[in-house]
Amino acid sequence: MALPSWCTLEQCIWFVEQFAKFHQARLEGTVGDFLAAAVKEILEHWPILQCAETIDGNSPEDVEKQAQQDLHYQKQKEQIENRFNNNHSKAHIAAAATASGKSLTTSPKKKIIYSLWLQCRLRAVQIYSKCYYKAHVQPAIKKVIRQSLTPLTCCEMLTIINKLTHETFQSESKAIKAKVFEALKQRHEEQAKASHKGQQTPEDYLDAIDAAPPLLEQFLNDLAVQTGWWFTVIAGSPDPANRNELKRNFEQEYTHHCIDPKDTSTHHTTFEEGVVTPYGRFLKTLFLQGEKRA
Repeated sequence: MALPSWCTLEQCIWFVEQFAKFHQARLEGTVGDFLAAAVKEILEHWPILQCAETIDGNSPEDVEKQAQQDLHYQKQKEQIENRFNNNHSKAHIAAAATASGKSLTTSPKKKIIYSLWLQCRLRAVQIYSKCYYKAHVQPAIKKVIRQSLTPLTCCEMLTIINKLTHETFQSESKAIKAKVFEALKQRHEEQAKASHKGQQTPEDYLDAIDAAPPLLEQFLNDLAVQTGWWFTVIAGSPDPANRNELKRNFEQEYTHHCIDPKDTSTHHTTFEEGVVTPYGRFLKTLFLQGEKRA
């Protein structure tokens, strides 16, 4: 599978490696340190505001425009770094752990049981989403998107997808659930074979993503903002700097605005084509790169 048009092989490999580091940081209780280091590294891997206007002239107007642009980028970079310096404290990490449900467990035995139950449940929902999303979940998601009075952020949209997918799965018939858990059993067998070979499976990455605290979601959202367009991080979409590619791939129904105040253009896409499909394609690309390096 080809890399997303906006992503180099080095960037893709870096992103894959972060999943493994984050998973290890969760086990060691050092998520705050992980985020503090990651937010600095990301500024080296992704240029700030990829969709920014290129200024080539040497006139006084161009020089002034370039200076204003540089100042804007520097302020934005400082805002992002300050936010994470303030939000990765021990108190914040403890609050994130409480929100994720880990505080419900007390003894080591209960922690193990709860962890296994959570992983099994998440994987079952993921298999259900892969098989039944378009027919059973997507209509409800589109309805929520259309009824929203304000544009939704990427985190809000992904939260809606996760919430409605879980709720729909819980209300499904016994026959459908039986098919899902049968597929889950087969997936576990495949994963067991892969573990004997020392390979990281897609489920390993998905577990790390699903178990991420709210702070990591905020990190991804801010990362998307500082690169100029959230699709460049979350969904593996066409390069935001390539206007022709945008016009060929994007339609209507869901609207995204470039954060450049001088750019008044608007790009449209359906939720399925612009969010769900590219997001899945992006994750699959990361998994393949991770397995090749294993």
